[in-house]
Amino acid sequence: MKNDSSNSIEQQGRALLRQSAKQISRSETSRFRRISAGSLAMAVATFQILPAFASINNTVTASGTGPGNVAVTGTAPATVGVQLHNEKITVVKTATLVDIAGGSNVAGKGDVGETINYTYVVKNTGNVTVTAVGVTDAHDGTGPDPAPSNPILTTNVAPAPGSSDANTTDNKWDILRPLDAVTFTASYVITAGDINANGGGTTPDGKLHNTATASAIYTNPQGTPTVTPVTATDTKFVELNVTPGLTITKVADLTTNVAAGTPVTYTYTVTNTGNTQITGITLTDIHNASLPNPVPIFQSFTTNLGGSTNSGNTITKLMPGDVAQYKATYTVTQSDVDNLQ
Repeated sequence: MKNDSSNSIEQQGRALLRQSAKQISRSETSRFRRISAGSLAMAVATFQILPAFASINNTVTASGTGPGNVAVTGTAPATVGVQLHNEKITVVKTATLVDIAGGSNVAGKGDVGETINYTYVVKNTGNVTVTAVGVTDAHDGTGPDPAPSNPILTTNVAPAPGSSDANTTDNKWDILRPLDAVTFTASYVITAGDINANGGGTTPDGKLHNTATASAIYTNPQGTPTVTPVTATDTKFVELNVTPGLTITKVADLTTNVAAGTPVTYTYTVTNTGNTQITGITLTDIHNASLPNPVPIFQSFTTNLGGSTNSGNTITKLMPGDVAQYKATYTVTQSDVDNLQ
């Protein structure tokens, strides 16, 4: 009679042979069935390249009574291979810009005060239940990060008991079964700082980038329970309407029949006509007269709606719609009259 170890090895070998029936011929199957228990151990080692499976082991016992009131029993084992745990989630993020028409706004591009609505669909693509499903969203904007919240079960295909959320105030989904999905939402209002920073981030490119991170927990109950974090990310961007613009006008108070020795005053008006701040503005004025070029001197901001600043004759920051004024004076010389004919 074979010992328990041999029985176990033979059972494993037979199971492997059944799994491989489509890959080997009938003659090969017969050959494997005739090999000894020791050889079956080698077969088990050889087939370890197959996916690993956990198993449900059970034994059925039939019992009855024979002649002479003799108890009669028989047993038969069966093993069912189940998949090993594969904890996995995905997140798909969608960004929708709510355009506001009018003014300098550009359709399809983010302007100051416009809202970006985000949705985040988190799906359990593994084969085990995960818990405490949540989403965070880090962006390059100057305002607070979007805060994904209010999860709703949007795909509900798992069998009973199904996915559920008992705590509806923590912005997390409690239990998410395999193949089910929940959707979170958030929004962000574009700021002037986002436009001024050209979208921000380490490499400003006129787009507002942000990356959503979905997280969950898988708890393996076998033995001492172990907890495994599960994460997934998705990055999206919204193109911003970053349109710098600058104009300058120059006016001389005297323009005709100016005699030698007469001073001429120039007035320069600098206007930020774009929708983003402009920094480090300086003026130079080149002429063909006999004396050195006029030197524009900063006078004031005739319009200062958004915190424009200067340092001496340099405008350190000119905000959208703001206007700065410079002046310079040049005295016409006799040489100018003699030579500029």
